[in-house]
Amino acid sequence: MKKRIQNIKRISLFVGYSQCFFLLMLYAILFLIKNDIILIISFVYSLLVGFLTIKSRANQLLLNNSLAILLVFIFLYGFFNSVIEFFLLGEITEAGYYATIIYATTVPSYVIGSGSIKSTNYDVTYTKTIENKKYSKLYSVFLLIMLIVFLLYKSYSFYSRGMFFNPSLLKTVSRLELTEGISQLGIVTGLMITSIFLYFTFYYKLLPSRVKLIVFGCLLYYIALQSSVGNRRDFVPMLIGVFWVFINFKKIKFTLGWFLLMLVSIFLFLFLGSLRAEAGSDEGFNYLQVAIDTLSNNEFVYPFYTLKLAVYNYLNGTIDFFYGKTIFIDSFLNFIPRSIYTSKPNSLAVQFVMDNFGGGMGYAYSPVAESFVNFGLFGPSVVFFLLGSLISKLQEFRDQRFIFVFFTMIPDFCRGEFSSFFYQFWFVALFIIIIPMINRELFGRKSVVI
Repeated sequence: MKKRIQNIKRISLFVGYSQCFFLLMLYAILFLIKNDIILIISFVYSLLVGFLTIKSRANQLLLNNSLAILLVFIFLYGFFNSVIEFFLLGEITEAGYYATIIYATTVPSYVIGSGSIKSTNYDVTYTKTIENKKYSKLYSVFLLIMLIVFLLYKSYSFYSRGMFFNPSLLKTVSRLELTEGISQLGIVTGLMITSIFLYFTFYYKLLPSRVKLIVFGCLLYYIALQSSVGNRRDFVPMLIGVFWVFINFKKIKFTLGWFLLMLVSIFLFLFLGSLRAEAGSDEGFNYLQVAIDTLSNNEFVYPFYTLKLAVYNYLNGTIDFFYGKTIFIDSFLNFIPRSIYTSKPNSLAVQFVMDNFGGGMGYAYSPVAESFVNFGLFGPSVVFFLLGSLISKLQEFRDQRFIFVFFTMIPDFCRGEFSSFFYQFWFVALFIIIIPMINRELFGRKSVVI
């Protein structure tokens, strides 16, 4: 019986990967022959094929499977805009069409890459990791002190700018103006707060009740502080971390019902963002109009727009490729303060805004867009093939902290540049991975949680 199940699994995987190669050939044809409807249908089909292939590959597909969750986000960032254009304009614009194809090719490439590593039960690996660790009271006290200091700094920063539990500020000041006043120290402090919370979340089972209570109280305060001025991104990774650990313990499987619920949750999250944007209006809320604005103007629009404009420049022969500079070189330059390196190049997003709007706007480059402006048409497919292989490796890796931190950062990864992601990852991983690894190398305390 077991052998029969394994044979069925092998056949399912073969069919899944074969369909991925078929989709890549179909997208090559659609690149030459424009057909909006077939592109939309094939893109949806690629999500279904990708999901079922990842599900066939896994011993059990849990709701916190990084491969599956990232697959959904890749799909949404590429599919959302083409559908809006098709239904609002009657067709997908030329640049939007080719940008959608570029996004679409990353899905089967990503799925093929994910099959290069043998699947294991990573939830069991996480449980064993926790069981083999001992609680470090000294390190926990150190982190609690650091957490309180960072929260006090954040509170003072908010207070000095008139933002301390002052939601009425949103009626007079835009969120863009609020974020412009945040120093680099403030950004790094926020990332380190996230790192400390993620440490306590990952090792939740080992914590004494008193520590759990203190951490929970600090988390509620931080969420309330950020929510009072409409900030969501600052505390979302912490909630995602709680979600990841909860799913591992409860073994909740990723089903179609959960997938639909996730889509609804994403829409509600975006809807709340639209409500926040309407907070400054004196005309009151028109919830139908807010819902329409949510569909046409949301987190998925701006990263796609940068790719769309890059494709437009490519079609007109006016694009200059970076050939890996923004990924490999800028990732290191990002750690050098601008006060030391005054000629440090701007990020792709900042330069994009300066070139096209002169400032005052918020746009982002997704990994797909950045791969395209670096390596051309085939760049995104190759990059996401490698990315699928890397994430698959991390998910099966015996040290689950790496995939745990990445999982909490998936939304930021999908709407940011590689250099920004590496920069954020370093500080988010500081207290949960980097310092404990340094301690282990220096003192060899492998069994202690530090």
